[in-house]
Amino acid sequence: MYCLHIGHHKVYTLLPASQTSTLFSMTKVTASIEEILDEISQLPEDWHLAGTVEPIVLKAIAKHVGSIKVSHSVETGSGKTTLLFSNLSENHTVFAVDAGNKSISSVNAHLLFNADTVEFIEGPSQQTLPQYQFNHKLQVALIDGPHGYPFPDLEYYYLYPHIEEGGLLLIDDIHIPTIRNLFNFLKEEEMFELVEVVQQTAFFRRTAAEPFNPLGDGWWLQKYNKERFPLSLNQPNPQRLKQSLRQTKVDVNKAHAEIARLKSRISAMESSKFWQFRTAWFTLKQKLGLTNEK
Repeated sequence: MYCLHIGHHKVYTLLPASQTSTLFSMTKVTASIEEILDEISQLPEDWHLAGTVEPIVLKAIAKHVGSIKVSHSVETGSGKTTLLFSNLSENHTVFAVDAGNKSISSVNAHLLFNADTVEFIEGPSQQTLPQYQFNHKLQVALIDGPHGYPFPDLEYYYLYPHIEEGGLLLIDDIHIPTIRNLFNFLKEEEMFELVEVVQQTAFFRRTAAEPFNPLGDGWWLQKYNKERFPLSLNQPNPQRLKQSLRQTKVDVNKAHAEIARLKSRISAMESSKFWQFRTAWFTLKQKLGLTNEK
């Protein structure tokens, strides 16, 4: 006998695991989002081999996405977020690769996966996204596909024109330098406002600003460029500047310590009997007109 977990409920069946999807399609799942989050959060980190998000990020996704009506959503990459989106979105499109990492097959096999709301576009997003025809505006887009440069930027390029005003753009793994570059740009982009950052995931909301022309240039119109142009071709290395600043602070602290030591030494000398006698002797010589020294 096999035991299946649906939300917080247990269902016993004689069907093997390979046939549980059939049973699940015949079973109405009425678990709340809180129960679904709890179930997903209990999945092990190695549930699939493409990396997973933390429970706190899943809760943030549920909070923000759950506050709007999501008719159409997209994500690059697949995993725990796909399970969640399948229960939050009416139509969720996933651009991902399963070969070797089980990021799609693991999702498909899970009892909480709502297959009726999800379409998988399998293959490298570098190829599948440019070929895909978006026929609807997006309320949510999550970028969590390939992380090497320029792939996150490429995914952004093919997704941002379709995100509607008030829609959400989520950027995962902003601690990776290539993705941090995109994050830093978006923080100053007029089309988006930063809502919050949860661990390594950034949440942006689409503003009412006119969409940047995806077929033009207009680099001089973008705030990120306006604030920094022109850059010096001989711009110092930031790391070297930091090291130089640290060394300067060390040198200044040493100088202050030396000044304090000398002041203490002078104070001790001036309070000594020899110094007092010397001062009195010079005062007497001046009164007698024997010296012009002061």
